[in-house]
Amino acid sequence: MKQIQKKIIKMLGTVLSIVFLIATLDSCKPKDSDNPEELITTLKLTFSEGSNTKVFQFKDADGLGGGLDGIADTIVLDSSKNYHLAVEVLDEGTSPATVVSDEILNEGVDHQFFFNISTELMMTNTYDDMDSKGLPIGLSNNIIVGKASTGTLRVNLKHQPGIKNDSQAIGSSDIDVSFYTIIN
Repeated sequence: MKQIQKKIIKMLGTVLSIVFLIATLDSCKPKDSDNPEELITTLKLTFSEGSNTKVFQFKDADGLGGGLDGIADTIVLDSSKNYHLAVEVLDEGTSPATVVSDEILNEGVDHQFFFNISTELMMTNTYDDMDSKGLPIGLSNNIIVGKASTGTLRVNLKHQPGIKNDSQAIGSSDIDVSFYTIIN
């Protein structure tokens, strides 16, 4: 009986040593506590042409991947116009709302908005802002709108720390929204 007890105590000691080792190794992993991921609840697109301003939004109370579905406005723009497009990202789950766009700008070398315009939609985008490495960010853009048409404008914010190269194929999406778009 004493021999069995000794074996059990030895096994428990081994198990406890393994648990302690795992806990110690886990505590050594770098934590991203200096840069926690924000909740993105709102994507706001402001199209300006002279004194004419049009604002369209996507709202998702629990953010990307949450249980609630977001709601996107239908974008309606005038044909044959050149618009300035300002993109704003918010966390409205805080009071006051957190302007996530500020962090995106500050960490521009790690973020890029991609604007995927369906082929039937007569619209083009050019970036009007760059990060410190000369790659686009996408918070400020120039939009040229052609003739009347309908389609989708997909706005995809990619998080690409250390790997940003102007390619949408890499990184993870912080927010990815398709707006039904009408050009009158």
